[in-house]
Amino acid sequence: MRISPKVEVFLILFFSFTIVSCATANQNEEKLNAPLVQPEYRLQEDRKAFDEVRSQVPEDKKNENDELAYLDKIFENPLQQSNQVRDKFYKLLSKKRDKLSKDLNKKREAYVKKERKDRDQFTKEMEAQRAEYKRKKTTSEERKEFFSEIELKRKDFYANQREKRDEFEAQVKDDRKNFEDYAKEKTNDFNARLKEFSLKQKDFLKEKNNVQP
Repeated sequence: MRISPKVEVFLILFFSFTIVSCATANQNEEKLNAPLVQPEYRLQEDRKAFDEVRSQVPEDKKNENDELAYLDKIFENPLQQSNQVRDKFYKLLSKKRDKLSKDLNKKREAYVKKERKDRDQFTKEMEAQRAEYKRKKTTSEERKEFFSEIELKRKDFYANQREKRDEFEAQVKDDRKNFEDYAKEKTNDFNARLKEFSLKQKDFLKEKNNVQP
């Protein structure tokens, strides 16, 4: 039995919606389980040399240990000035923020390039279908149904592109916000530790002066 063009279009749209809904549900679950920021944007030094030794350590604990190791390193000299310690911290924080911005810009450029390529490909396919159809002998009703189907495909394609672009931009916005939330948290931790460092340094220098002849 031959399926009419209208029924065919309905089935295409129905199954497309079902597939997109399932994919969206899986993406939402992945987002809930994802870390706030990726390891390359965390305040830590490159510790790849220890990866083999730490292969059994959970990833989140490994990242936490790396962050603590970095803080230990910038606070290791008890005689350095507080502003020197602060400069080291903010220099790395700025470096990570710049890296995130560059990576997100590259992602956007790649996304726009693919979006344009998909749009051009779709336009060529629609033009080819129209040209092929016009060579056929058809009735007025058949032509009306065909071009209605083409228009539905066009609307569905561009609606799908807009939805994907909105999702992409929302993810970029989330990535930036997540980094700033992370940066704020780590800055608060750093400031608390810097305050403790300054107090210990004063005690250390005071004790050192007292023991001098």
